[in-house]
Amino acid sequence: MKVFLAILDGCNINWIKNAKTPFLDKLSNRGASTLSCHAVFPTATYTGHTSIITGVYPGEHGIIGNQFYDREARETRNFDFYDPNLCLETATIFEEAQAAGFKTAAIGEPVTKGAKHIISKKHIQSFPVSSQNSKVFEESIKLIKREKPDLIIANFPAVDSFGENYGPKSREVLKIVEEVDNILEKTFEEYKSQGQEICMIVSADHGMTEGQKQIQLNKLLKSKRLDAISLASHRTSHIYLNSPKQIDEVYKFLSETKGILEVMDGKRISELKFSHPRSGDLVVTAEKGYELGEAKIKGSHGGITEEEMKVPLIISQDGLLSSSELEKASILEIVKIIKRALGL
Repeated sequence: MKVFLAILDGCNINWIKNAKTPFLDKLSNRGASTLSCHAVFPTATYTGHTSIITGVYPGEHGIIGNQFYDREARETRNFDFYDPNLCLETATIFEEAQAAGFKTAAIGEPVTKGAKHIISKKHIQSFPVSSQNSKVFEESIKLIKREKPDLIIANFPAVDSFGENYGPKSREVLKIVEEVDNILEKTFEEYKSQGQEICMIVSADHGMTEGQKQIQLNKLLKSKRLDAISLASHRTSHIYLNSPKQIDEVYKFLSETKGILEVMDGKRISELKFSHPRSGDLVVTAEKGYELGEAKIKGSHGGITEEEMKVPLIISQDGLLSSSELEKASILEIVKIIKRALGL
């Protein structure tokens, strides 16, 4: 059996509920589905995708956000410009499948360690946002016909982009989800025309909420002469202290800052399973409607609200997750589903 995992980057579960998605509805009816699948915290792109392809929490795989401060090198590592594969500390499903003799491919994926055939996220996003989904489809069809990989993981980054640009309650995001629904149906039919049995899995790395009001934490910290830097993954930020003695002072200041939902210390970071040497001394997450990153966007993620933490999970084949597993499913279960479909 072939496996095609479609990741609808940033897909809010309400978009699946409200968009016209006859194909996804069909998959749900014939297989298994839930709109209560849990993402991992922080709900950042690189963190979510890495958890999907490894099946473990950020504290184990090491990708604790979209960027981090390398204390040893004293440099910021932003994964938009620094290869996340170099920081990955656990095996991926690509590596496990390849080792078992299966052919693998990644299309538009931000983390690709171990994949045999790679069409990079950077390449997909070099095209206008309006044509990125079509480009993912074109590359998928080429691979299905020529290479016939056993596992394809395809990311649709335009879903996230439309949500950020137009807002999570816009008609535009529903239209883009409807476009992906049509693309997935065509992809499914291509497998059938090739005589290949297919298990299609549809999910997301994180959801999305509003994030229009900006909090410029670095400026605020500097204004209070606090020796710390903030490295944001949209609505959550790691705070790195140059002077550990200031931790109580920084904690108090951040707790009193308007728009901050929670200031997390080491114990709380550990509870949420993203404690790692790369993690900040403190971590802050924003209230709904606030953005900690530098971009001025209408939709955002990274935080811990239900809109960000709940994602869809649709499996075309029934029986790959038990009803109890499906009921408490998280994106960590996707590796398990892939392995069962491949017979690993």
